[in-house]
Amino acid sequence: VAKRHDAEEKEIMYRKYLREAEELHHDLETNFHQFERQKENMLEQAKERANQIVEETKKKSDELISELRKMKMSAASNIEEGSLIDAQGRVNALHQETNLKKNKVLRKAKQQQELHPNDDVMVNSYGQRGVLLRKAGNHAWEVQLGILKMKIDESDLEKIKVKDTQPKRAGTVLKSSSSSHVSPTLDLRGERYENAMVKVDRYIDAAVLAGYNSVTIIHGKGTGALRTGIINYLKQNKAVKNFEFASPNNGGNGATVVYFK
Repeated sequence: VAKRHDAEEKEIMYRKYLREAEELHHDLETNFHQFERQKENMLEQAKERANQIVEETKKKSDELISELRKMKMSAASNIEEGSLIDAQGRVNALHQETNLKKNKVLRKAKQQQELHPNDDVMVNSYGQRGVLLRKAGNHAWEVQLGILKMKIDESDLEKIKVKDTQPKRAGTVLKSSSSSHVSPTLDLRGERYENAMVKVDRYIDAAVLAGYNSVTIIHGKGTGALRTGIINYLKQNKAVKNFEFASPNNGGNGATVVYFK
């Protein structure tokens, strides 16, 4: 009888220990999952904050790069365009990717991306649009960025879908450098000097890629500051063969005709 009583007490004790162990395991598992969620949330918050700082830095760098371009165009600096793009790329590369698990559609689209020569792409680290030329290794492409050719890792490329549009009539004025169609004419009348020079820079690159032999830049007469800035820029652009003012009936010295090499 005593042995049976002792065995029953031990059984009760073991069951108690088992229950406590199960409760402890459950608590540990709950705390672990809670910790994982908190860690993920904290990481996402840190990335968001980091991206805010990067955006602020990028804004300042864009202003600086714009100013450097302005200096370059006025022949006050020998800074090369490639250096400007590279500097901008280093800032953009600081961007932290957020969790794609929260956007399955975006993740799936990114995985299914297929790249081919002549595709329009966005080079994410540089924030620049380019055209694929050819494969440059297992996971890299040679990309035309304006007048520059650069080797870019495939993971840094995002394919741009170009919508079919009706061709514009000859002489249509280009209003946006992001248009998939490049007009033979760029109208800068009414633009501020700094914005106008940035548009000229992008437009010349786009016109070269489009295969134009010549284009016309309408800058107006005004004080002549914009005209002088454009002339200084064209003198230093390696893609430009020569340039001249338009004929009197096409704007005279209020427009400049640019010829490419």
